[in-house]
Amino acid sequence: MQCTVHWAAKGAATTVVSSKAVAWDMEEEARRERRRRTRQRLVGYCKATAAFLFSHIGLAGLVVAYSIIGGFLFQTLEAPYERTEKKRLMKWKNKTIDDIWQLAVALHDDGDNFSVAIRDVLNTFQTGVIAAMKDVGWDGKDLSDDNDLRWSYAGALLYAVTVITTIGESRVCLLFHI
Repeated sequence: MQCTVHWAAKGAATTVVSSKAVAWDMEEEARRERRRRTRQRLVGYCKATAAFLFSHIGLAGLVVAYSIIGGFLFQTLEAPYERTEKKRLMKWKNKTIDDIWQLAVALHDDGDNFSVAIRDVLNTFQTGVIAAMKDVGWDGKDLSDDNDLRWSYAGALLYAVTVITTIGESRVCLLFHI
């Protein structure tokens, strides 16, 4: 073991430094330097990434990525609700058909009462159809398969792109007079 001894004036403390301590300090300094370089590299990568993302190519890529992810997200959120509503409306439509059938069986000899009862059932059905079209956006189609959904991936992607195109200018009227 090699020691370095530094002498000071009479009565002063002496410093003894071993080669292990010096080696440890050098290793610690090397570790700090590696961490500093790694941190600088990471900051450089972050700056380069930010510069790319805010370039034209990066922004176009972000728009495409947003549209694709938005399409999947909107489809995931909206398609189950649309299926549920179509099932509910199919049951309601079938119940109305059953009600008409029951009236036809019960009142087949009484033409006047049959007409009044059918008119009431059809008016109720008509009001319900209008409300379903207005409130739920029902298109009158039954749920035969998932291709009939308005919230298919294509519809959801179109909606995501529409959301992007409506962001921006807040003025909705012309500024000049004709």
